[in-house]
Amino acid sequence: MIGGTVLEIVRLMDKTWVRCQDNDNKDTCAIYLVEHPDHCVMPGDQIWWLDRTAFWTTPDGTFIFEPLQKIGNSGDIPKPTETKVAQAIKQMNDVEALMAKVEFV
Repeated sequence: MIGGTVLEIVRLMDKTWVRCQDNDNKDTCAIYLVEHPDHCVMPGDQIWWLDRTAFWTTPDGTFIFEPLQKIGNSGDIPKPTETKVAQAIKQMNDVEALMAKVEFV
């Protein structure tokens, strides 16, 4: 397998774990990436890799012209646990999203 549909991601301090599913036979595997600061892979994107480089398109088919560095091999890589920093960032994003929905009178 050299790519497929992104199912889930876990952003760590220095890399991102990406689990994807092959579009043909529905096998799954994971890789680690170093993401570009201006572009983030998201669930639903299509991703594929060759050697140490990964490329992806968004769900609407937009090809992202910033290749990503792939770290190590692909395979059955266990999902990492979220770090305290990642948990804090996720909580801040949840609060910001909630605040955006609140109507102040």
